[in-house]
Amino acid sequence: MKKTIVMMAMALAMSMSGMAQEQNRNNRPDKAQMAQRQTEWMVKQYQLNEEQSKQLLELNTKYAATNAFGMKGRRPMGQRGQMGQGGNRRPERQMDPSMEAKRKERMQQREQQMKEYEAELQKIMTEEQFAAYQKNKQQRADLPKVKTKRESTQTQQ
Repeated sequence: MKKTIVMMAMALAMSMSGMAQEQNRNNRPDKAQMAQRQTEWMVKQYQLNEEQSKQLLELNTKYAATNAFGMKGRRPMGQRGQMGQGGNRRPERQMDPSMEAKRKERMQQREQQMKEYEAELQKIMTEEQFAAYQKNKQQRADLPKVKTKRESTQTQQ
């Protein structure tokens, strides 16, 4: 009797955690929502007027659709590398040359798209607003990067 109750409680707990994870996946904002949020933040941050706000929303929506902001290729939470939970645990292992070439090409495409985005953004913003945007961008780039759990365990070994 006790075993049956314990087994039922474990099954219930596992099914509840699975449902909670599924809800989190479904609650993620889509690209249009992300563009809207980014626009709202930028309007507030740089004190953009109504016309600038409309133009910026169009621009952000356009670039969110082209995946210029790095949204493509992101795996849903819970999916990991082929080796299981830890993924590739051997830091000495090199990436396949064809994969490395594809990665570099994607990075170059994103850099080009960001240059195009900023060129269009500069047309929308005033000189002062764009200077503030560039200053904030540089400050974000200068922030120390937070190590992931994997990186911190690799440096400890």
